[in-house]
Amino acid sequence: MTPASYIDRHSADLIRRLRHLIGISTVNPPGENYSPITAWLTRELAALGLKSQRYTLPAALLKQSLPPEQHRFPRYNVLGRLAAAGARQTLHFNAH
Repeated sequence: MTPASYIDRHSADLIRRLRHLIGISTVNPPGENYSPITAWLTRELAALGLKSQRYTLPAALLKQSLPPEQHRFPRYNVLGRLAAAGARQTLHFNAH
């Protein structure tokens, strides 16, 4: 199945997911709603068959890295792993 045919066959589900994703306001700064969006992304990856986990960045690191007005907004990283038989190790990095 080509990517285009997959999109054509699953457009309603893809649009539903996209609407949900962009419907969560993640204004940065200050870093609003990172908890709900990363929790949702973790669940979505798992539903698609990826082993997924959300990691909370330590508060001490945030205090070192961010201005004081952003300290009350936690930050997270989401990691999704997809087992693909015969595939070489590949890393895809995506950021806000």
